[in-house]
Amino acid sequence: MRFLSYDVQAYNGWSAHSVICRGKDPTGHWADHSRPTGEQVPVPGNPESSMNDLVNPAGVGVDSRK
Repeated sequence: MRFLSYDVQAYNGWSAHSVICRGKDPTGHWADHSRPTGEQVPVPGNPESSMNDLVNPAGVGVDSRK
C-alpha cells in the first residue's frame, strides 16, 4: 500500500486501482474506487466469499480437503 499526494503521476497502472483517502484529486488522474465496507478481503471471482472464511476463529487455516 502506498500513500501519495494527488500531484504524483503513476505511469504503470497504479492510478487505475486507487482509493482517495483524504482530500480531492482535481487532476482526475487517480481513480477513486469506493472504500471497502469492512475488514473482509473478498475472494477474486466470488465477492460473496471472503478470505476470512479460510481461517477458523482460532486463527488456524481451514483444511479444504475434507
